[in-house]
Amino acid sequence: MLINLITQEAIVWSGHAQIIIVPTSLGEISVLDNHEPLICMLAHGELKIKDIQSIDIGYGDINSQVSVDFGITGGFVEIAQNKVVILADSADRSDEIDELKAQEAKDKAQKLLSEQLLDVEFAEAQASLQKALLHLKIAKRKKKI
Repeated sequence: MLINLITQEAIVWSGHAQIIIVPTSLGEISVLDNHEPLICMLAHGELKIKDIQSIDIGYGDINSQVSVDFGITGGFVEIAQNKVVILADSADRSDEIDELKAQEAKDKAQKLLSEQLLDVEFAEAQASLQKALLHLKIAKRKKKI
């Protein structure tokens, strides 16, 4: 099935794979070929693309890459006719997440949240904190492997 992972900045990854595991607002769903059509909201979490067959956009040698994971923060997913389009607020490859930077981002966001902020600033700080916590979770899981 064709998978396209897109953010506001770029097409982050595009290619064909057998399985994709998507964090949605209703929980994780696994998508295989011939999945029923579906549109739903994404949750903060780890997007897993497995059994990669080809890479159209993205980097890495297909021979050395069986799967790729991304930390994503919100957005939408559309599944139809063996195509999966993920429109994510942000998408960061899990193998590029730096635990130290994620910890610093978490500390900074927590400090901001303790201050008097306007509604917009508060929402931005909350989003930063959620992203930092996700990155820390992924980095710690990656260390165990």
